[in-house]
Amino acid sequence: MINSAIACSLIFSGLAFAQPLPLHFKQVDLSENISQLLRSNADHCWTYNKDHRVLKDLNYYLDAEGVISGDPHLGNTTVIPVRTKEGVEELRLVNVDFDDGGHGPFALEFARFATVAKASSKEIKIKDMSKAYLKGLNGQQMPMPKRIAQALSLDLKKYESLRAEYVEDKMKEGHFKYKKGEIEKWNGHPNSLEVAPFFRGSKVIDVAQRPAERGGSLASLRLWVLLLDEAGAYRIKELKQTQDTALSEYSPQASLQERIEALHKTYWEDLDQSVYDVADIQGISFWVREKKVEILSYKDKQEEEEGHIYLANLMGLTQAKQTAGPAYATKISEDPDRFKKAVKEYVHTYLGIAKDTMD
Repeated sequence: MINSAIACSLIFSGLAFAQPLPLHFKQVDLSENISQLLRSNADHCWTYNKDHRVLKDLNYYLDAEGVISGDPHLGNTTVIPVRTKEGVEELRLVNVDFDDGGHGPFALEFARFATVAKASSKEIKIKDMSKAYLKGLNGQQMPMPKRIAQALSLDLKKYESLRAEYVEDKMKEGHFKYKKGEIEKWNGHPNSLEVAPFFRGSKVIDVAQRPAERGGSLASLRLWVLLLDEAGAYRIKELKQTQDTALSEYSPQASLQERIEALHKTYWEDLDQSVYDVADIQGISFWVREKKVEILSYKDKQEEEEGHIYLANLMGLTQAKQTAGPAYATKISEDPDRFKKAVKEYVHTYLGIAKDTMD
C-alpha cells in the first residue's frame, strides 16, 4: 500500500492520474457501432479533453484557438440549397449543424474529426488526413471528390422536385402523416398559432413532434412545422430545442447569440443566415431550419475516406482564415510528423476507451 506522503507526491506530480478519470458514454445500448457512439457523445469527448494530461503531445498545439464546430463528422457537412446575401440560390457544401459549436483549440477539433473518421473506417490513414489538413492550413485547396462534385452539380429544379416528393411522403390529407416513433401528434406548446408569427408569408398547417431515437440531441424537443408558402408549395421547417454546446465541457463559452454570430461568420459568411438561425418561441429557444433532402451520400468506404480527407482539408482552410491560423500552420509545418504522431496516439487511446465501452 502506498503511504500518504508518497500518495501526495504522486498526486501533485501528476503520476497518480496518468489515466483519465472515469467517464461514462451515454446511449451505449442505442448505438449500433463505435461511430454512432462517438457521434452521440461530443460532450464526453470535450470532458475527456479537459484533462490535458491525457492529450500528451497534443498540448503543444493547444494555444491556437478560434471558432470550431465541436462535433465534426461527415454528416454535419453536406450539400444543401442556400441563398447568398445577394439573393442567388445555389447548392453549397456547408456545415449544417452548429449545436456544439463555439470557441476551442483547432488541434482538438481535428483530433475529434480524425477519431470519428477512424471509427467509421479502419482503413483510413491518419497521415493522409493530417497531410490534407496541413495543406488547408497553408491555403492549399485539394481537388473535390467525385461524389461531392456530383451532388453539387444537381440542377436546382431537380432538387426542388425531390424536396416536394419528400414532403408529400410525410403528408396525408393535407396534414402530417402520423406514425409512432417518426412523426407524432403534438398537443403541447408551442402550437400552430404560437409558431405562426415566425413564419410570415407562409400558412402554418400543422405542428408535430419528431422523436429522436439517439444522438446528441436526444433530450431536446424537436418539432416539425408543415407550411404552405406563398407559391403554394408545402415545406417542412424543423424546430430543434437548443442545448448548451458540448464545448462548454472543455471551457467557458460565450452566450448563444454571440456563438451563433461567430459560427455564421466562420461557416456561412456570404450566405443568408436567416435560413439557419435561432428563435425564441414561447420561452423556448429553438434552432430553426428547413428540412432538407439528403443529396450527398457516400456509396462505400472508399468514398467515405475521400470525403474525410477532403473535409480535413476544408477544416484546415477554415482555420487558416482565423487569427491564430497562420502561426498554428507554421508550428505544425516545422515538424508535421510530430503532429501526426500526437493525433494518432490520441485517436488510438480514445477509440480504445470507446471500444471497451461497447464490449
